[in-house]
Amino acid sequence: MLSTTIRTESVIESLRDLPERVSVDEIIERIIVIAKLDDALEQAAAGQVYSHDFIMNQAKEWIKR
Repeated sequence: MLSTTIRTESVIESLRDLPERVSVDEIIERIIVIAKLDDALEQAAAGQVYSHDFIMNQAKEWIKR
């Protein structure tokens, strides 16, 4: 599930890269991406990841179907 909190610093840094005028949709999209990346980093730090070999074996199984 997507985290409901993100680092303010991450959002501010990302918004600085935007052009002078930008749509609200693009701002919201960036915030969502930041939240997803923060979640992924937290999961990786907690060891909640799959190995490359596991994913490759899963892919082979899916292709067989």
